[in-house]
Amino acid sequence: MASDGRDGRGDRPGAAVVRAVVAVWRGTPAARGRGARGRLAAHLRTTVRSLWNAEHRPAAPRGPGRPPHPAAERRRVHDLVAPEWRRQGADVGWRRIVAALRDQGHAVPVRLVQAALATLKRAARVAEARSRAAARVTVHVEARDVIWAQDSVHLGWVGDAEVCGEVARDRATLATVTASAGPPATADDVCAGLEAARLARDGLPLVVQTDNGPPYVSRRLATYLAHHRVVHLRSRPYLPQDNGAAERAIGEYRRETGLTAGGALASVREAQARLDAARGRLDTARVRTSRGNRTAVALDAIVPHWYPRVDRERFYAASQAAMAEARAGAPSARAARAAEREAIWRTLEAFGLARRTRGGQPPPVAAAAGPARGLTTKGTPAALGASAGQAVSTTRSVQCR
Repeated sequence: MASDGRDGRGDRPGAAVVRAVVAVWRGTPAARGRGARGRLAAHLRTTVRSLWNAEHRPAAPRGPGRPPHPAAERRRVHDLVAPEWRRQGADVGWRRIVAALRDQGHAVPVRLVQAALATLKRAARVAEARSRAAARVTVHVEARDVIWAQDSVHLGWVGDAEVCGEVARDRATLATVTASAGPPATADDVCAGLEAARLARDGLPLVVQTDNGPPYVSRRLATYLAHHRVVHLRSRPYLPQDNGAAERAIGEYRRETGLTAGGALASVREAQARLDAARGRLDTARVRTSRGNRTAVALDAIVPHWYPRVDRERFYAASQAAMAEARAGAPSARAARAAEREAIWRTLEAFGLARRTRGGQPPPVAAAAGPARGLTTKGTPAALGASAGQAVSTTRSVQCR
């Protein structure tokens, strides 16, 4: 308000001036008769409504915005909105809620309906997130090179030739084992890539985890893995989340390289160069919050290796026996695959190579298996194994799906 009692809108007086004039005016003869309030409003260059407010409302100014609705009114509207929201469905908007309530004869302020609906939806999202967290199974791999998760991805086209990538990652350290680009491949190419990784990391893992792409279900790969006593952990059909670690690795490489399935490439070398650059950032620069804020290279140097603690032949024999027993009572091929996967995880837990938690707690199956034996990870892990920079990256043929 201006210092002379004006409100800054031309010559119109402020509320305090109007209130003072009205207080004096009400005791004069001019306040009587038809049109008296209108004449005063014209004289003060204000409105009749402003004069009425000055007469009947308290002098204390209220805060900015609309006055809040009483708590009882908010509760009434909330109690009306909640059953209507459940009746119409979780994704219904406030307009349909308002229309339905007014059709039922309820007078409801739109603002209160919006607020009540937002509160209900927010509570539903929180409950859903808690339910997912309670049901989520998290796998903790306790040693380096126990499991390599592998998958392939479309990278683009060189003219009419398709270019694909093959990415494998160690599940304990998140270090890249291989990241290569090339045309669609045979099972021989996948075996050659594993052999190159074996030389780079001084051995193969105990378990290779893949989906059901053509090179991964081939007899050639099965023979190679059996020869080296490597257990093959395959996904259930049409469930990519069974190989979620590899899927996340593929997603990271896609985002870092900018390569897409329909993109044009100058050559396979360009795709490989982008993969190599992305690998450098992901392995040497990216800090993994789930791994104590360390990079994959740092983790590769400090996470203990399974070699000196677990006998490969013993682990392979125990896994094969558990898988055979699990398949025996399965009613279908899909159930048999699920049983095989559970048998492999149970064997890993029994050897102390992995542990699973459901909602932060051991799942019932894992708890029933008893305490893990074999590998011990208490205390500070020794600096074992080579760095992630020794992992293989070759340009070769790969199979993509």
